[in-house]
Amino acid sequence: MAHMTLAVYEYLLSQYGSELAVATVKGYPSWGRPEAVTPCVALEFMQWIPGHARIGQQMAVGVRGYRGWLFARHEPELCTMVDGLLDWHMDHGAFEVAAQSVGCGLLEIKRHQPETTAIQELHGVAFLVQATW
Repeated sequence: MAHMTLAVYEYLLSQYGSELAVATVKGYPSWGRPEAVTPCVALEFMQWIPGHARIGQQMAVGVRGYRGWLFARHEPELCTMVDGLLDWHMDHGAFEVAAQSVGCGLLEIKRHQPETTAIQELHGVAFLVQATW
């Protein structure tokens, strides 16, 4: 069960990239890097919450939170990417990584509020994912 936080992170990022057919960025994009192009999906580790078991239930190791972003070139492309992300999560509420069952839920999608004038951030959303094993 070691290294599950990273294994789930890498699995999610690769799945998102494949489902949406876009570039992937580990962490928030630095737009000056050549690999940070739109359209893209970016993902970062966000939090760990210890698991709590009730009597008669198996205790989860904990809950991991991941924060992601979708950045598109224009609004229609962004809408298509959001639909793809929703579709992937509807089909993959649970999956297996490193022989471990992982439950996964998309908690929130909201409009990205840019803090810079980077044109790449004009058409973006932020999303939160929770994974439990």
